[in-house]
Amino acid sequence: MKKSIFLMSLSLLMASCASQYSSHITGISDLTPPVDESDRVAKCKWIHQETIKQNNIASSNGSAYAGLTALAQTQTKNKIAALDAKATELGCKR
Repeated sequence: MKKSIFLMSLSLLMASCASQYSSHITGISDLTPPVDESDRVAKCKWIHQETIKQNNIASSNGSAYAGLTALAQTQTKNKIAALDAKATELGCKR
């Protein structure tokens, strides 16, 4: 009984993470082109801050849940790649 509750909870957690991941990637790809230089600077700043956040997540994912960690690592790497692509597209300086 406890095992089935645990597995059900784990499934719900993974589904929730996948949904958040998908909406986050969509949010990055839907970032509109800047309307002027100050907008471009603001968007580049957000991308830079988000990249730092994702790098911190990637480096701190040493939990006991190895399966979730592997999934989280892959998703984080994909987010960073999407952020890098958007930064290049917007002409952000590193």
